[in-house]
This record gives sequence, C-alpha cells and structure tokens, in this order.
Amino acid sequence: MKISRKLKRNINQKGFTLIELIIVLAVLAVLLTIIVPQFGKVLSDAREKANEANLQLLQNAVDLYIVNEEINADSVENFKDVIEKGYLTDDALSPPSGYPEYTVNDGIVGPQPEPEEEPEEEN
Repeated sequence: MKISRKLKRNINQKGFTLIELIIVLAVLAVLLTIIVPQFGKVLSDAREKANEANLQLLQNAVDLYIVNEEINADSVENFKDVIEKGYLTDDALSPPSGYPEYTVNDGIVGPQPEPEEEPEEEN
C-alpha cells in the first residue's frame, strides 16, 4: 500500500523530465552555433567600416588644411600641424582595435606601414 501511494504521488508531481531538459539544451546549442559566428562577423564588419570612416575623416581634414593654409601637399608629413591649426583633434587619430596607427605622407592618409623585418645573418 505504501508503495502504490508513493508511485501515485510521483506521477502527479509537476516538473521537467531529464529528456525534456536535454532536448532544450540541444536546441540552445544549435542556436548558439548559428548565432555566435554571425556576431563575430558583425563586429569585424563594424571595425572595418569604422576604420574606413576614420581614414576618410582624416583625409578630409588634411585636404582642408592644405587648401585653407595654401600649402603644398608634399609638405604634410604628420598630423601635428593639422591638429595645431584645429582641423583635427588628438582622439581622431585612434584606430579601431586591431588596426595599425594612421599616418600621413605627402598629404595622403593611410595606415602606418608595418616595419620590415631585417633578414637574419647566416654565420
């Protein structure tokens, strides 16, 4: 008699079975495998677009500096004068993470070139 009462009580209990929990976890795992790579791509695309926008902004500021100050583009070798004249602020020179610093050479703005590695000498 005691066993039959315990069985009836267990059948009437509310909650999730182990199988139901495993199915929910499996569905969540499948969803995460789809969503996580897409999220990484969105971040990468956003950084790329931010870098392009920064380069365009810097180039526009340098062009304005050249035209307004009536100087030769070849004489613009850094952002120091552009910042001092108020065409740029220091914080505009910060690239998104993972991108090289910006530089200007002959009035053309671009990423700072990577240093060339010196060939190793053979003994």
